[in-house]
Amino acid sequence: MIIEQKQNLSFDELDELVRPAPEVVEFEEVAHRMVSRRGFLSGGAAVGASAFVMGLNNIGCR
Repeated sequence: MIIEQKQNLSFDELDELVRPAPEVVEFEEVAHRMVSRRGFLSGGAAVGASAFVMGLNNIGCR
């Protein structure tokens, strides 16, 4: 790009030319990992709680 054309650009436009924004933001990756991990942990907690209740039921039948 010619220097004269760069002088007509705003700061944001020039910054975008020099250092373009990434297509995927790092925060989105972290948030996605946390949501999927939270879903996995809540599913594991539900399975553990149901196993605990069924175990108590078997102990009470004796």
